[in-house]
Amino acid sequence: MEQLSASYDAYLEFAHSLAAIPMRDNWPYYEPDDLQEIWRECDPDKPLGQIGVLNLKDSSKRVETGFLASVCGSMLGKPIEVNPTLSELRQALTAVGEWPLNDYISEKALHALDRRH
Repeated sequence: MEQLSASYDAYLEFAHSLAAIPMRDNWPYYEPDDLQEIWRECDPDKPLGQIGVLNLKDSSKRVETGFLASVCGSMLGKPIEVNPTLSELRQALTAVGEWPLNDYISEKALHALDRRH
C-alpha cells in the first residue's frame, strides 16, 4: 500500500486487484449457501430469544429518514453514475470552472464529461 501513488484511482485499482488474490488453502473460512448450513455454523450457545422491544413509532421515523436519504443520495449521484475516474471528473469540472466541486453537477459539467447516465 505504501508503494501506491496518492490518488483515488490508484487506490481503486488496488482494491479491485484484491478480489483476484486467491484464499490460502488452510484459511479457516467457510461461507454457507443455505439456511440449514448457516444454522449449523452458528454458535450453539448464542441466545435466540427477543433482544429488545421495538417502538414502531420511533422505528417508522428511522425507516422514513433512511429511505429519503437513499432517494436523495441516488438523485445527487445520478449524474456521475457513468463512473468517471477522478482525473476525468476533475478535467471536466476544471474545464467549466467548477473544480473543486462544491455544488450540484451542472449541465455544463455533464457536457464537458461527454457522457451521462
